[in-house]
Amino acid sequence: MAINDDIILLKKFDFFNKMTPEQLRLLIFGAERQEFASGEMIFKEGELAESAYVVLSGTVNLYRQNNNSGQPIDIINRNALINELALVTEINRPFTAIAQSNSKVLEIERTVFLRLIKEFPDITRYIYDYVNERIHELANNINRMSELK
Repeated sequence: MAINDDIILLKKFDFFNKMTPEQLRLLIFGAERQEFASGEMIFKEGELAESAYVVLSGTVNLYRQNNNSGQPIDIINRNALINELALVTEINRPFTAIAQSNSKVLEIERTVFLRLIKEFPDITRYIYDYVNERIHELANNINRMSELK
């Protein structure tokens, strides 16, 4: 995949869509492309999350340890962003990710993202707005769940 294709892909995600092509290019240059065979673990629930992943091809299943059914809690296809909040804060992985099929991902490490923010501090405003919106969504979901009880 050409770098311009990667930029177009990242622009589709709310987390990155306010960033300039130049900023995204720098982010992509600092990222690492990885390939995972079918059945291979990408990361494990509970581990310190030091990066986010963009699924470039293939399919990734997400599992939770407390889900005894053995079924994935979600199935992630290509052109998806996983664990983006790991780019801005220290969190643990909320689930295990396993390649369902041969998959290619772009791993973006927090250290690379933080260097970009240091160089372009205006990015912090976009990220603040994104995180704030996600927190409101989470609060609304919690309120809806409590109303069902």
